[in-house]
Amino acid sequence: MHVLRPANEKDAYLVVSYWETEDAFNTWTKSPEFMEGHKRGFADIAKAKQEGTPPPMTSDFKIYHIIAD
Repeated sequence: MHVLRPANEKDAYLVVSYWETEDAFNTWTKSPEFMEGHKRGFADIAKAKQEGTPPPMTSDFKIYHIIAD
């Protein structure tokens, strides 16, 4: 896994993780470990929604295939 900090502080961080299969990734996103590791973010998003404010962060999952090492 790599966590990349943007050069421009106004841009979003980028987290790059590597998985053997897409199914393995999808299974992980439903696991207790995923839920535990992301519960603060989920709570922050729920609070913002309840208050009618924009969420403090967003997530966007994208899939890429390695074509060169």
